[in-house]
Amino acid sequence: MMDLCFQEREHSVTQMSINDEINSDTSIEINAFMEQKIQQGLRTLIVDCSALTFVNSTGLSTLLLIHNRIRCQHGEVRFFGFTHVVLEVLAITRLDTLFSIDADEESAKGAFSTQK
Repeated sequence: MMDLCFQEREHSVTQMSINDEINSDTSIEINAFMEQKIQQGLRTLIVDCSALTFVNSTGLSTLLLIHNRIRCQHGEVRFFGFTHVVLEVLAITRLDTLFSIDADEESAKGAFSTQK
């Protein structure tokens, strides 16, 4: 079972922490959980990836799906905490040009607070 943690933050922002790997097994759980949250009104999300230990092509697809689903609802997703290796994969796939990636949690929260 995937270890996901959700916390409500200031300015109606929700923070999700991914505390494991994203692979073909865990992506199903993440996608179902995110779909439920989006149907409940989730529109602004910060994703803490600092404890993300592994991501394969399915994991990248899952991150992209989270991003696209929330953007389709006129929301925004910000990511932070990627390891150097994951950042390299994001650069190779050019997802780093699509995702809003912040250096740390404070930067991600600050980006939302300046928008409101």
